[in-house]
Amino acid sequence: MLQLSAILAWFASIGWNPYLSRPFDARYWLMGVALTAAWASRLYGTCAGAWRLSGMAYVLLLTVAFRIELTAMGGHGALWVLPIATALCLSNVLLFSTLSDYVLALLSIWLIMLWEPTSVVPLRADRPLLIILVVAVSVLGTVLNYMFVSAMRRTHWLKEDYRKLSETDVLTGLANRRAFMTRLQRAMTAQGRDSMHVAMIDIDDFKRINDRNGHDAGDAVLIALAMELRKLDPICVVGRLGGEEFGAVFVGQRREQVQARLQALLEGVRRLQVEDIDFGFSAGIAEHRPGDAVNDLLKRADQALYRAKRNGKARIVLESRDAEAPATADA
Repeated sequence: MLQLSAILAWFASIGWNPYLSRPFDARYWLMGVALTAAWASRLYGTCAGAWRLSGMAYVLLLTVAFRIELTAMGGHGALWVLPIATALCLSNVLLFSTLSDYVLALLSIWLIMLWEPTSVVPLRADRPLLIILVVAVSVLGTVLNYMFVSAMRRTHWLKEDYRKLSETDVLTGLANRRAFMTRLQRAMTAQGRDSMHVAMIDIDDFKRINDRNGHDAGDAVLIALAMELRKLDPICVVGRLGGEEFGAVFVGQRREQVQARLQALLEGVRRLQVEDIDFGFSAGIAEHRPGDAVNDLLKRADQALYRAKRNGKARIVLESRDAEAPATADA
């Protein structure tokens, strides 16, 4: 909006300028097209490098456009060089997200606007005042840009912190249910022809662990399993669905591979000693089918998990197949 307002202000100054004999000759139209192109490329740009270049190009083009207009005004234009240069320096403070880019823009503005300093300040005695003005405006603009960039970065960090908090399970550090469901939906949308499996994982006899050893011990067990699940990254996406239940999404792996990885995970967990507590888990695996919704996939995985619990716990069950991983021991 700021850039578009400056472009419209420049067009208005040309149309209402009484000192221009030809207010809309080819030069101004070309500058207008170039300014609009720079503004549009910055507005719709997605690449950070192109976005920065288009911003710098916009400032340079706008400065040149005003300088062409002021030069065409003859002696009357000299009175407006310093006010317009000052306005350009300060109005573009919010345009640059790095201090180095803004300082470069400042130097460019002053060089373009003061390319004939004697026409702006004809008397030698007044030139120290010109230097003071240039330095003062540049320092003020630099400070304002630094404050803007710092505030913008703090805002970005805060937003990122809030985003992580909203997507992270506080106890285990894994993705929470909402974040897991979002990532599962994203994986289902982007999988293409790759196979995808979802596993529902539930700690066996977790209530008994809490009742016998206390909730602190139960939390320690949850954290221990989460640490083991995190080792599967980047093979799969994992998250805590709630309570003692976790989820895992495997993309591009066969059913047998998924089952083998979870079986290895189970065997590793069974060897853990968390506050002298032995524990294990049961898991159900469902394969994504064309047309599946997220809830359909999770429901079938949950049904496979129920079968694992019913058939003795501490085992991995694939949906719609009787083949199960061998049980190591009952939890």
